[in-house]
Amino acid sequence: MTNLRKIQSFVRRSGRLTPSQQKGLTNLWHRYALEATDIIDFAMVFNNNNEVVLEIGFGNGDTLIKMAEQNPQLNYIGIEVYEAGIGRLINNADIKQLKNLKVIKGDAVEILKIILKIIL
Repeated sequence: MTNLRKIQSFVRRSGRLTPSQQKGLTNLWHRYALEATDIIDFAMVFNNNNEVVLEIGFGNGDTLIKMAEQNPQLNYIGIEVYEAGIGRLINNADIKQLKNLKVIKGDAVEILKIILKIIL
């Protein structure tokens, strides 16, 4: 029997959060975050039937914010593991009052298994 390594889409690293990143994670989390516990009904989440664009590993979120801002006819979901990037994205999305952007915190491989019911 061979030992199969689990696919991991990130490498853990630590860092400190700025006050605005912390604000995004605490005060604004409920507005922009999705919990990946089951298949997600995107029409219900966004209250429309627009196409959904998935961004895996959005870093600090600047590109994802820009795409969501420039394409309001599309919905965006970003998956990221790093709290600093998530906090920054959420805070900036709130400043720009983006309604077509949500974030999921976690490992993309594990999240896709849950929300799409696929085997990776």
